Amino acid sequence: MMQEDVDASDYAISNAIGASRHQIQCGKDRVEELLTKQTTVTALERKERKDKIRIKVEAYIFDFLKDDSYTRLDTKQGLADVIDPKTAETITVHRRIWRNVNKRQQHLLFLSSDYYARFRQDHNQATVGYDVWHDALANVGGFVSKPLNESCVDEKISTMNYMRASGKQVHINLLIE
Repeated sequence: MMQEDVDASDYAISNAIGASRHQIQCGKDRVEELLTKQTTVTALERKERKDKIRIKVEAYIFDFLKDDSYTRLDTKQGLADVIDPKTAETITVHRRIWRNVNKRQQHLLFLSSDYYARFRQDHNQATVGYDVWHDALANVGGFVSKPLNESCVDEKISTMNYMRASGKQVHINLLIE
């Protein structure tokens, strides 16, 4: 079966490939069985990745995040380098701010958007649950954040003024009652 001039001892093969001697012996037995019975080995079909939808939805979420209906431009936060999921190239975009900061509502906005409708049409009516949304958003949404007090589009207000304003409203409500 094996050539005489090659050292095919279990010890030599074990040292060469890093497998245990028992694994080598089992492999030799299996090869001998296949050769004597003259059987063929067929490759099994690889199963589809379970995270396929997560990868495919990233391009649609990326476009959703760049839409002014759902996020807005924040020039004060600067630029961000992101990877475009469609082309896998690094591009520079302006940072953006969510118009709606509630994560569940962001997911619902995506589900009611044209981007989700296009995704479902392109991918055999596949759906995107909250966990898939959250994971894909974490991968492609690094350039979108919650509004900050320093953001150019938000009114600056100190914590003290905020507390005073809310206290005045409570005081006014108590006087009315």
